[in-house]
Amino acid sequence: MVEITPTTQVTISGTANGTNAINISLLSTSNSNSLDVNVPVVNGKWIASYIAGNVLPGTYSIIIREITNTTTLTKGLILTKGTLMVKEKITISQQDAVAFGVYEGGCGTSAHKECPVYLEIPVSAKNKVLVLTSYEPVKWILRNPNKVALSKIIAIGYYNQNVVFDSSSSGPSIEKHSYTSDKVYGYAYSSNNDSFKSLVEILKKKNIILTASNFIGSYSAKDDKIFSEPVTIKTSTGASSPIRATYNGYMNGSTTPFIITKDITKENALSNCMINHNNNPSSIIRCTWNNVEIYSFKPATGTGTTSVR
Repeated sequence: MVEITPTTQVTISGTANGTNAINISLLSTSNSNSLDVNVPVVNGKWIASYIAGNVLPGTYSIIIREITNTTTLTKGLILTKGTLMVKEKITISQQDAVAFGVYEGGCGTSAHKECPVYLEIPVSAKNKVLVLTSYEPVKWILRNPNKVALSKIIAIGYYNQNVVFDSSSSGPSIEKHSYTSDKVYGYAYSSNNDSFKSLVEILKKKNIILTASNFIGSYSAKDDKIFSEPVTIKTSTGASSPIRATYNGYMNGSTTPFIITKDITKENALSNCMINHNNNPSSIIRCTWNNVEIYSFKPATGTGTTSVR
């Protein structure tokens, strides 16, 4: 039995004679997850590595087979003799998260300007993953006066997220994701919409658990915004509310919208537009909110042209 964390690289190794390649299947005994890889045998030795974050929580059996045809990588019988270990149990552990989210940093969305958000890390984040999320580009400026030990920091948004510590603080490694960098993105400023659900699913794939009770969000953060323990969001001018307007969606060049939704936020409008795009990946789609285009996609031969605003 091997206990690992989601950031651990699981390495399996052994020896094999009479073959130059083997197949290793990582099979779950508690869920439908499985991984199947072929690895070479060099000088009678082989090694295979798995990133634990790619494996769902559960108990796994490792099955090793000889590859009978290295040209087509045909799998043969399970190796039950020799020096190979045929089965090994692995338990994947999960990590809890606390998350803070905004839609924008508070200095406006013109040209998607990076705006600051100040955050004092709460003591409730001790030994947890700190998740920072925003649709617009944000510079998260962190203070850690209580020297709260974090497992790691994940900054994720549609646009790039920047994370720095003030001069008196420091923290663990920072993992960053965005649509504009690696196409892995999620964002939320409320736990009551589909954007939050999507963010939860992205983290779940990393064996990180985020619940609504551990999430704090606000549509807009001002330059003097401070997040502190107890975790509340306040500004000198009071809490701000998201702007609501009419959302229209157009398909295949039509000037007649296939969907009209009034009194909707820009975030929810974009979320619905992306759902329609994903359900119709080969169609031309254009979405507007408050009479301004927020997304467009026009497929071309082998590629597509995308514009997001």
